[in-house]
Amino acid sequence: MTPKEFFDKVVEMRRCQKEYFKNKRQIDLHVHLDGSVSIPMAKRLALINGIELNESEEDLKERLQVSKDCRDLNEYLEKFEFPLTLLQKAEALSLIHI
Repeated sequence: MTPKEFFDKVVEMRRCQKEYFKNKRQIDLHVHLDGSVSIPMAKRLALINGIELNESEEDLKERLQVSKDCRDLNEYLEKFEFPLTLLQKAEALSLIHI
């Protein structure tokens, strides 16, 4: 096989790979469960864990989501603390879908 034939073969293989994967479902390989808890799910998880939530939806949103003007990494990481308390039971973990 000549270098040109080899190169053409590699190009064709790459084209086939791209075509194959183009319509496949994409997945995220690195998602923190405690960073993907929605407000409705937080309420459900709180019930499972026997945690009474008296906050408004806006207050829950503030506990779960980083503000648009997030100051630093510490503020960002603080948002993982509350959801983490909700994910301490196997039942709770089984409800989280990414």
